[in-house]
Amino acid sequence: MTENSMAIHFHDFGEDQEGFFAVRRIGDKVALCLSLERNGDVEALLDKEAVIKFIHSLTDAIKIE
Repeated sequence: MTENSMAIHFHDFGEDQEGFFAVRRIGDKVALCLSLERNGDVEALLDKEAVIKFIHSLTDAIKIE
């Protein structure tokens, strides 16, 4: 059962194409989908611990020193 969802549109500068992330909560898991205009889709169903690690790695990646 999907409880909520969000789509985040972006431009992929590496492949010069449009794409989006879809994030959905399904029960006690989080579904993360990456869709690219020409390169297809991938979706993973993650537990809370993996989502927290992913958030921390994204936060670290954008830190300006």
